[in-house]
Amino acid sequence: MFNHTFALEVAYSAVEESIRLGASYADARFELSQAEKLTMRNGRLESVVQLNERGLGIRVVVRGAWGFAAVSEPSRHDVVVAARRAVDMARAAAVLLERPVRFVPASPVRSTYRTAIRRDPLAVALEDKVELLSKVDERLRATAGVVDSAASVLAERRRKIYVNSDGAEIDQELVWAGGGCSAGVRNQAAPGFAVRGYPRVRRGGVSAGGWEFVQGLRLEDEAERVASEAKELLECRPCPAGRMPVLFSAQAAADLVAATCGRFLESDRAVGWSRADGFSASATGVRLGRAQVASPIVNVFADAMAEGGAGTFGFDDEGIEAHRVELITEGRHVGYLVGREVAAVLGFSEASGAMRGASWADLPTVAPTNIGLSAGDAGDLESLVADMRSGLLIEGAQAISLDERGDLFEGVGEFGWVIEDGRRIHRVSHPAYRGLTADLWMGCDAIGGAEGWAWFGVLDRTASGRSRPAACVPQGRGAAPTRFRDLEVGPASGERIHHQGQGHGSPPGVTHANSGVDEDQASLLSTARPKSASKPKAKTRKKAKNGPKTPRKRSGKKARG
Repeated sequence: MFNHTFALEVAYSAVEESIRLGASYADARFELSQAEKLTMRNGRLESVVQLNERGLGIRVVVRGAWGFAAVSEPSRHDVVVAARRAVDMARAAAVLLERPVRFVPASPVRSTYRTAIRRDPLAVALEDKVELLSKVDERLRATAGVVDSAASVLAERRRKIYVNSDGAEIDQELVWAGGGCSAGVRNQAAPGFAVRGYPRVRRGGVSAGGWEFVQGLRLEDEAERVASEAKELLECRPCPAGRMPVLFSAQAAADLVAATCGRFLESDRAVGWSRADGFSASATGVRLGRAQVASPIVNVFADAMAEGGAGTFGFDDEGIEAHRVELITEGRHVGYLVGREVAAVLGFSEASGAMRGASWADLPTVAPTNIGLSAGDAGDLESLVADMRSGLLIEGAQAISLDERGDLFEGVGEFGWVIEDGRRIHRVSHPAYRGLTADLWMGCDAIGGAEGWAWFGVLDRTASGRSRPAACVPQGRGAAPTRFRDLEVGPASGERIHHQGQGHGSPPGVTHANSGVDEDQASLLSTARPKSASKPKAKTRKKAKNGPKTPRKRSGKKARG
């Protein structure tokens, strides 16, 4: 049960104690998280996971340095102690300070926000959810050859109280719902195993909204198609090798945009503050508005207010109101996702409202909200297919990896079609593609219209493309079918397909940016955190020993004080 009065009291107590101890700035987030996930596998209810936890995180600035502390199930005494720890951390950090913290101005907001829902997904009876999953699983297993079936639904509500020393006071209630199913088929006559998922393998789909989103997925109706397509994947020919025009379906294009565009427009990468996680953007603020990074038909934006987007909210974790930010306009790099501190470093007048923490126990960082590729005028998917003399159509979720700077990429789709004379000729399984990111988007020659445009949502540890800090933030990605005139394609190696199917590992020299098939969808359904803990050491991501060669370019709680 959420006690609004108590939440406000402890948040204000933390901020006031921090200021009393000498902080020049302080903000506090009190969060109550409630989540539920059910998974049906091979005719059995495999798991029912329920989470109900609350906690408070406090950021402070002392002598120009940051400090942070967090506490679960906070009492009035606990938050005062946490404030002292945060201040002590900041004082210690100030000893080795290289540059003092400074912000762009932000008017303090006193407001509320509620996710628009028609039916509360957490109020739907467990019996009804189990019944739905049973029907979906039964449909999946009705197809001959299916040896592994899975279906899941999830729901989450996060109530957040945010206050800061500037006078902001914000009350938000954010709700997400999601679900999905998958079928694994084994070839009895010869070695082979294929998996097909909807909306994506192992993760399903998610959106900011209510149970109506799950109903709109029509999982029971889609189950038979999913199983049938998994069976077809076993019989598909390998993808032809060479350079050719490639058309990506809306979902495939959305994954491509999120992996190759979205996260490299995060400003903290551009100023070199995120290199610890193995990524650094090659774009810099001085090139804004002048750098041509894509063809003139490409327009990319981030919209935290988008209806139907998984990354939709009212205010970020710095108290900045959600709004739309143009990132690429007519192929030119025009904007970044920025927090208040980085905005000041780059000389921006305002923050973009994209600072989010995975939970009350995590520092907010810049993370993609809803990243979209604006619709073009090339019609629907079939119109784009009809316009191709030859080439390849890639569909389904994508597993995409990039090098440390994001200059080189490689990806694998679930399946595709060989196109000749404007017609689909035959399916291919796991089409692989790779190249230079700049060449990819400069070669974009057609984008479908609004009739084929859609949002797709993810809710997992790789949503923001970061490994440190491990961001479990919801992200939307949207696009229409999109075509590129010259892309290197070929069959995926067995090792790479294994990575896609299992969602583990990375090819040598690359790091996962946006795996289309990977970790469990309900990654926010973590086990309850202990009352206090030390900040964990960052783990080094191990590279896979095997896999395709990558083209070389020549030339718990976190931080609790």
